[in-house]
Amino acid sequence: MLHSDPDVMHFIRPPEKDPDESRYTLEEKILKYMTQNPGFGNWAVHLRGNEGFIGWVLLKHLEDSGMIELGYRLHKKFWGTGYASEIAEAVRDHGFNTLGLNKIVGITRPDNFGSKRVLEKIGMVYQRQDHFFDQEVSFFEMMNPSL
Repeated sequence: MLHSDPDVMHFIRPPEKDPDESRYTLEEKILKYMTQNPGFGNWAVHLRGNEGFIGWVLLKHLEDSGMIELGYRLHKKFWGTGYASEIAEAVRDHGFNTLGLNKIVGITRPDNFGSKRVLEKIGMVYQRQDHFFDQEVSFFEMMNPSL
């Protein structure tokens, strides 16, 4: 399971150890949010062929900030393959072109160099160190180029 892998969760929060916790996260947080916010949410990412589920990508409101966050999480075997950049780019485009967002932000722990690189590759620009989800983060943003 993605959320129970200590390597995947290292930069985010402690891994989930209980399947009921994962079920609660899916049903009470993710699905509820998506129902209440059409066009936003978490989406599973699957590869064609035998690989199946490789992770997920999100576009959602960032913790009481009024901003929209883009995020992603992949199984470790897919790190460094370019998939994170590809899916982040597609969701960025959905946010700007379909939802008409003015700005999208991304946050990552300062020592998560791979995630910083993904945000930079899709056009986000580092702005500052900030504090979200009870931790220090590097804060990136991108304005809608069509506006």
